[in-house]
Amino acid sequence: MRRVRVVWGLVATMVLVLGTGSTVAGARTLGGATGSGEYTPVSDVVQEAHIGLDIKAIGVELDKAADGGSIDWAVVARYFDDGGNSRRGDGSFRTLQSRADAADDVAFVQSAIDGTGANASASDALRAEAVDAGISVLLASMMINELQEGRDKLSSGETEPAEGAPHQVDEVWAWFTADGFGLTATGDELAADFDREGDVTEPILEALTAAQTAGAAGDLEGYDRAVDDALAGINLTFYLATYKYLDYDGDPEVRARGVTLYRGIEAAIAAVSPSRATKIADAFESGKKKAGRAALNKRPVLAALGLTKADAEK
Repeated sequence: MRRVRVVWGLVATMVLVLGTGSTVAGARTLGGATGSGEYTPVSDVVQEAHIGLDIKAIGVELDKAADGGSIDWAVVARYFDDGGNSRRGDGSFRTLQSRADAADDVAFVQSAIDGTGANASASDALRAEAVDAGISVLLASMMINELQEGRDKLSSGETEPAEGAPHQVDEVWAWFTADGFGLTATGDELAADFDREGDVTEPILEALTAAQTAGAAGDLEGYDRAVDDALAGINLTFYLATYKYLDYDGDPEVRARGVTLYRGIEAAIAAVSPSRATKIADAFESGKKKAGRAALNKRPVLAALGLTKADAEK
């Protein structure tokens, strides 16, 4: 995967069910990093993780725009719509496009691939940023949806590793790592940008390990606490991405990436402080990064994301 942002329609509602408010956003990460944290699946999610190979193939095509080349959008559409690397149990291919539980994210990416709607007059480079970031958001939504499904299974007493709550957490890990092209790559990149090595990706993996353990033990309270920690960690990733790309220095492609990534936390922020959400959005338009970052660092905004002043950039 490359970069990350999250559309908070379905996701915002889900956060209210799971616990502490959380969201997602990200940064360009075609590179195959897997993060230094550890997590051990207790069920078979190898094929789920292979969705990362589709993301890799899309990223290779999108990267042509960085060199001034033309993107073959039919290739991008083929991997997004039809897949080719992640097989389901029945032998069919699992695809990014088929995630009905994240329909808004799918539609956002589809529009950028097709060059429709807001992307109708956009350059290949700008559309590439939208696809890149949009896939990251889609992955984040997939993770959150699986965490909710894990909670549902746990509430029903389904604790077995192969199909119960622990398996759902394993799937979260599969989307997170995605054979090295998932959100772990984004987190590692941002951790390096902000000199936070060990403080971005690793806490999320630790939280997923705790959720897996609680799921196996039938511990709903412990599961909820672990999920809160995982969501806060994801939000931190996208808080950092938003903070970073508010400084786009007049570059339309960097700005496009930042605007897209901000979508990952915009709705959660707007729910508690519409004026500050607007200030951050306006800062992407005006280039006034200090005003945008100041709004991003307000206590109510951080609290909406499950973060504290200690998590904030100065």
